[in-house]
Amino acid sequence: MEAQDWIANCHTALRPYAERNVPIVEAMLAGSRSAAITMFCTECNGGQRHEVKRCEVTNCPFYYFRPGLVAPPNRAKREAPKGAFGKKGVE
Repeated sequence: MEAQDWIANCHTALRPYAERNVPIVEAMLAGSRSAAITMFCTECNGGQRHEVKRCEVTNCPFYYFRPGLVAPPNRAKREAPKGAFGKKGVE
């Protein structure tokens, strides 16, 4: 799928953001995890990219990985909470 096709079919709240950020859409479609999380968080916040930093949904599996955060000095502090992704080893 091409970026313009994805943008044409995305949620209406996300479309203006996606149209302004085609490189992020292209990176997401190429398999970039960080770009995919950026798009997910932006869509969850109604297309408002500036709201992603202020997200208060702490039970979201992407909460500790959302864009706009400064990486903590200790990587362990940024790990997802226990159980955030379901049972370990189950796919």
